[in-house]
Amino acid sequence: MILSTLIRFSKFALQGLMGPALAIAFASPSAAADAGGGCCADMDSRIAELEAAYARKGNRKIELNISGVINRSILYWDDGRERNTYIVDPAADATAVKFDGSAKLGGGWKAGYTLKIEGVVAGSDTVDQGTPLGDPALVKVDRSYFTIEQEKIGKVMVGRNNSASRGVDNLNLSESEMADGEVNDWMGGFFLRARNGALLSDLRWGDFVLGKFAGAKGEFVTYVSPKFNGFEVSAAAGKDDYSDVALRYSGEWAKLLKVRAGIGYFVDTTERPPSDPAKPTENVRDRGWGGSLAFLHIPTGLNLSVNHGRMGHTDQCLERGAVSGKCRGDDQFTYLKGGIVQKLNSLGPTAFYGEHYWGRSTHNDSKTDTVDALALNPVVAPTELKGSRSKVWGFGLAQQIEDSGVQLYIGYRHHDIDFDLIDATGSVAQKGIKGLDIVFSGVKIEF
Repeated sequence: MILSTLIRFSKFALQGLMGPALAIAFASPSAAADAGGGCCADMDSRIAELEAAYARKGNRKIELNISGVINRSILYWDDGRERNTYIVDPAADATAVKFDGSAKLGGGWKAGYTLKIEGVVAGSDTVDQGTPLGDPALVKVDRSYFTIEQEKIGKVMVGRNNSASRGVDNLNLSESEMADGEVNDWMGGFFLRARNGALLSDLRWGDFVLGKFAGAKGEFVTYVSPKFNGFEVSAAAGKDDYSDVALRYSGEWAKLLKVRAGIGYFVDTTERPPSDPAKPTENVRDRGWGGSLAFLHIPTGLNLSVNHGRMGHTDQCLERGAVSGKCRGDDQFTYLKGGIVQKLNSLGPTAFYGEHYWGRSTHNDSKTDTVDALALNPVVAPTELKGSRSKVWGFGLAQQIEDSGVQLYIGYRHHDIDFDLIDATGSVAQKGIKGLDIVFSGVKIEF
């Protein structure tokens, strides 16, 4: 746009200056008109050509598209004792710029490259009660991969990217995308606060409200098949030792229902060094699955989605529960989201939604710092955190402004959590944890 504006400005300036100059030189209005027309007759076509090709660095066979998003939010939080308002970058879709280049190779083959760079000042998933900026501000490469594809064979992507099953347990048709991220995107960094005390614990909400499970981001080789009757198969392998597969479907039934669905399976044996260098590296073996089913009734805009996921862990852990003698058990969640999309004003569609999340984890954790932080009575101290149950519910709306790439959004979420503490004789009373209330609102601009 800047180049186009400068070229057009130069054109008008040139025409404005050349007319009088030529009139003086030739002393003839008709000669001036002829000279001016001959000079600039093809200027518009030249401008159009430059606008289409200026970012191609002289290679007309390679197309380069530049896109991105600007997204900042206001985050209000209340942990039952303290409250504040921060300006944050949403973890689900932070401000970024994206470069997509592609070239046709013939025979239906095409090669391409994608580079996406994010700029995060205050991540919504890293801020807490005492740190309004969260982790230090950073500019990071979110995606960097090249692609080779053939319309009848499929596509292979190599580099930093999402794995095959990422997002397969988070599909919906609500058109309120800023509330579509993981439930801990807006509160994962906040510390738990005891219901009967003023002090914060060392435990964070994100340690227990886990969000979605399927898929990962990292260095992967990923294959995506061509679509066949709405179905698409994908598989990926990479990182240290991570692999997954997924099956997705999207379609429209009898012009009445839009349908999206997906299911994926993953195995993660990536080595993770211990926090204490003196301890050996634990044998990680996480595996699980996730899936989604979403519907949108086209005439009314009513929509509903169901997401579910489950993840298991290694049974060869270094630290077992002192009472159960077991390693960490399964984590699982179920997430429901429903709403309606209607065009209520001239701006564009308005999406209203409600949501509910249930999470459950079997920790079998006897780490002293964890157990002590949750103990209600130090005299009758528990020796193991057996499990936890989390619940999140909320509602909100998103307003699309058509033909502008702008979305306005606001949402509310309430978070609760319960723990199951035990010793050798059975259950031990836990500290009650205050609920956490979050209100987030912002503007997302896509370009």
